[in-house]
Amino acid sequence: MSTELTEAKARLVQFAEWTSTEAPCELLDDNGSPSQELLQYCREESLNLDWLFIGDVRSLVLAGRRNMNAKA
Repeated sequence: MSTELTEAKARLVQFAEWTSTEAPCELLDDNGSPSQELLQYCREESLNLDWLFIGDVRSLVLAGRRNMNAKA
């Protein structure tokens, strides 16, 4: 297993703990794409794929900023 996939699994476990949800077992399908189970979980729980797979928090910060500006 690659380091990147190991780190993504660790972030998924962390997210599931934070949100008291059950994370899917498989991140990738047989073709190496995000599994349908993972995509459904991400939609339902608003989990950002950029953060999950590469640890990029930029999109999270920008979304939070847009959300705060919309409320102002």
